Amino acid sequence: MITFIFRFTAVIFTTSLLLLLETGSDETPFIWGHRCIDEEQGADSVTILFEDAPPASGTIAIGADGFHSAIRSHYYPDEDIKFGGINMWRGVTRRAPFLSGASVVRIGTVAESKMTIYPIREFEDGTQLVN
Repeated sequence: MITFIFRFTAVIFTTSLLLLLETGSDETPFIWGHRCIDEEQGADSVTILFEDAPPASGTIAIGADGFHSAIRSHYYPDEDIKFGGINMWRGVTRRAPFLSGASVVRIGTVAESKMTIYPIREFEDGTQLVN
């Protein structure tokens, strides 16, 4: 799960983020390989502070730095990561629409095992990315 931060928090799927990165331009810089230590948010911009690089500013910051996210800890300083007792795996595939193309199906139980199938996004050729 990747988080966009711009005066609110929302969720974007990793596959959608990868598509965004693939279609980026020179006007959309991406900062790779530097450790984020903090962020400062203004009325119309956000500035990311790095441990080993100069600050970078823009209208959107994407915190994709994993479980030990500096951006997440900035917004949720009192939250610890705790094991909830459930191991989860995720797989996606590009295929023809599943059932109606908008169906969500849950199979099984939390006590035993559970699978959730749902569409993530639709492509121009009519196929979908399905979880």
